[in-house]
Amino acid sequence: MNLKRKVISCLMSAVFITGTVIPASAVQSGGSDYIDPADNWLSTSSRASEFDANAVKTTESSYCWNCEQDTMFDLFRVPEYASVSAAERGIMYTDGSNGYSFDEANLMPAYEGYISDPTPSKGSTYTGFHWSKAVCQKCHLFNTNQGVSKVMSESGKSGSVNPAVGQNWYILYPCDQSFFHHFTDNEYLSFDETTHTVAKKEGDYCQFCHGTTAERQEPVTELHSYVFTASPEEGNHRFRVNAECRMRCVRL
Repeated sequence: MNLKRKVISCLMSAVFITGTVIPASAVQSGGSDYIDPADNWLSTSSRASEFDANAVKTTESSYCWNCEQDTMFDLFRVPEYASVSAAERGIMYTDGSNGYSFDEANLMPAYEGYISDPTPSKGSTYTGFHWSKAVCQKCHLFNTNQGVSKVMSESGKSGSVNPAVGQNWYILYPCDQSFFHHFTDNEYLSFDETTHTVAKKEGDYCQFCHGTTAERQEPVTELHSYVFTASPEEGNHRFRVNAECRMRCVRL
C-alpha cells in the first residue's frame, strides 16, 4: 500500500471512529456569493421607497448640468420586474407608481398610467431593463446628470431638457449584455458522511442592477466527491490530511 492509500485509510478510519463531520456551511453557494433580488426583496409602505430600498447604490462622478461642473452623484439602480416592460407602453419615467413618457413638442412629461407592481413574483419576471436615478452631492437635485429641466432651460441653463431632472423619479434603461454574469447558487438542505441533498439554482444576472433570470430546481440527493489535501505540521513532525466535498457542503 503506497503512502497516498495509507493517508486516506487513516483519515477514513479516524472519521468513522470519532464520527467527526464538520460542515463547511449550513448553506453554501456554488461558487458565487450573489443573492437573487427575488429571494431578498424588501416591501415598504410606498412604491417610491420600495424602489430605493431594493436599489443597488453606487457613487460615481458625472457632469451636473445645474452645477455646470463635474460632481459626485449617488446612483440608485433597481431591476424592472414585470409581466410586460414599461418600455413597451412608452413609459420611460416613474415616481414609483405613475408612469410617464416625454412630450417633446411641449417639453413636458405625459402621463401614461400606472407601472406594474415591481415585486418579483410568479407573474412578474426580470425584463432586461432597470430603473435608475441620480442625486448630485453638491446641489442635491435629482437626475441633473441627464440635462436640465424645462424651468432651468427657460432661465438660461444649457443642456437637453429631461422631464426627470429635479424630480424624484426613476428613468428606465435597457441593461447592457456586457454586464451579464452566469452564476450558480446551490442551497444544501441536508448532508451526512456519504451524501448531500441540494436544490440547484443557475442562471444569469446583470452586475449593474442585479436583475436575475434563473430557476431553482427540485432538490436532488448526490454522493459526495471528496478532494484530499495535506497540511504539514512541522513542529509535531507530522501532517494533517483534510477532505472536502467538491461541492463544498461538508469538510472532514
